[in-house]
Amino acid sequence: MTPPARLLAPPSVNAQTWAGTTAELLLVGQEQHHRPTGMALLSDRTALVTCPDGLLAVDTGRGHAHWHLALPGCHGAPVVRQNGAVLVLCGSALVHWHDGQLLAVAGGFEDGAVLIPGPDGEPWVLSGSGVTFGTGQGTLTLTRAGDNAGDQVSYPITFDAAVRTAAWLDRRRFFLAASGHSAVVARTARRLDPHPRFLPGAPPAYGP
Repeated sequence: MTPPARLLAPPSVNAQTWAGTTAELLLVGQEQHHRPTGMALLSDRTALVTCPDGLLAVDTGRGHAHWHLALPGCHGAPVVRQNGAVLVLCGSALVHWHDGQLLAVAGGFEDGAVLIPGPDGEPWVLSGSGVTFGTGQGTLTLTRAGDNAGDQVSYPITFDAAVRTAAWLDRRRFFLAASGHSAVVARTARRLDPHPRFLPGAPPAYGP
C-alpha cells in the first residue's frame, strides 16, 4: 500500500462528514480478490487488517505490511487488549495470540458471529439469529469469553429480528443493531434481559 502523496495521480475520494467528523485517505492499494473483513489499531498506529489468511500489520504512515498472525479462516474485526494480546474469530472459534502463543479460548459460534469489546476491553461474541420465520426457536446469544477454553459464559436473547451486530454501551448494557430497528439489553448477574427495550421511535420492521 502507498500513501497518496507518493502517487502521480492519487484517486479522488468523497469524504462525508457527520457531527464534525472528517475522513482522510491514508493509503492506496491494489484491488484484491478477497476483501478484508475487519480492522483494529495497535498503539503504534499500526493497523491490524483481517484477511482470509490471517491478520496483516499495516504501517499507516508508510504502507508497509507484514503478517502479524498467519492463520487461515480469520474473519471480522480483532480486539486488542491493553497488554498487546490480540483476539480474533477464526472459523467457529475465538483465538488469542500473544508473544508467539496461539490459544483457542472460546468456540461453537454460528456463521456470521461478531467479536465486540466489552467492559474493560473484555471480549464478547454475538452469534446466532433471532429470526426463524416460524421454523423454531431463535439462537441469538451474547457470549463472554474467558482467558481459557471452557470459561465462556453465554447469555441467550429473545429478540425476533435480524441482528447484524452489537456494541457495549456502559456498565451492563449492550446495543443490538438489527434490520429496521434496534434495541438495548441489560445484563443481570446471571443473564441478559430476554426482552430488549426498543429504541424510542424505531419502526417495527422485521426481516433479513
